[in-house]
Amino acid sequence: MTVSSDQPLEILAGHADRVTITATRARVRDLSAARVQLTLTNVDLVNGTFAGVDGQLDVLIPTIDGSSVDARSVTVGGRAGAATAVVRIDSSIVEALLGKAIRRQTGLSVTAVTLSEPDRIRFTAGLTISGQFAVAADDSLVIAATSGDNRFTVFQP
Repeated sequence: MTVSSDQPLEILAGHADRVTITATRARVRDLSAARVQLTLTNVDLVNGTFAGVDGQLDVLIPTIDGSSVDARSVTVGGRAGAATAVVRIDSSIVEALLGKAIRRQTGLSVTAVTLSEPDRIRFTAGLTISGQFAVAADDSLVIAATSGDNRFTVFQP
């Protein structure tokens, strides 16, 4: 960890312009990171708050079935209260996880899952079914039928 300030004596008063965190094999709650490279800006060292964050992580994300997904690239950036995270996961891994989630929610035997931009899914469960991803009011990820009101949850935060 590197703590720096344009006015070095500010650090003694509990303020740093930048705190850079570099780590390997880090763990916080259920999240394991092979690599962490984050820079926090305008940091209040006493209260543990900061104005912004920028960086990248390589993480293992736990899934509902007890396995983990290897996200080799998680990019984080923005203001502290509104930072965004972009997670990149290989499409074959996402398709396999969605197949399991669909099977768990519907009982259907899914033999193929295909994703297409920006938010479409097609899967085969005896016949081919098309749907669209949506975020429900409780922030869960659902697949909604392209016609009608049928939907089911595939990810619950």
